[in-house]
Amino acid sequence: MNPQLYPNLISKLLKAGANDAYLTPILMKKGRPAHTLSVLCDEQIESDLMNIIYQETTTIGMRSYKVIKRHLERKLVKIKTSLGEIQVKEIVLPNDTIKRVPEFDDCLRIADKKNIAVKFVYDKVFSEIN
Repeated sequence: MNPQLYPNLISKLLKAGANDAYLTPILMKKGRPAHTLSVLCDEQIESDLMNIIYQETTTIGMRSYKVIKRHLERKLVKIKTSLGEIQVKEIVLPNDTIKRVPEFDDCLRIADKKNIAVKFVYDKVFSEIN
């Protein structure tokens, strides 16, 4: 399959409701390079997403299996920083401490607006909120 088709495929899967979609490079029999497409979704939309995959790729078959998802409690909050207001993910760890992580898109927005490196924004905001 032409790899130029992958970004559009992933975009369509996400727009159709997939929780995530990604490619993993692998080696097939006889050392042939390939990619495994992984799509995480709710069971109710599995067949819709499979139809997209059949229409948009060269595959003639798929495997599916149930996955158990475990995640930490988290919420988005807005915090004022020296560089401006930014959304931060507050994550409650198992020992009840809170870890804060800046939202990258907000860091990128501030970096573009101030014409500074996004890494600088991320690092500065991270140090201010933790």
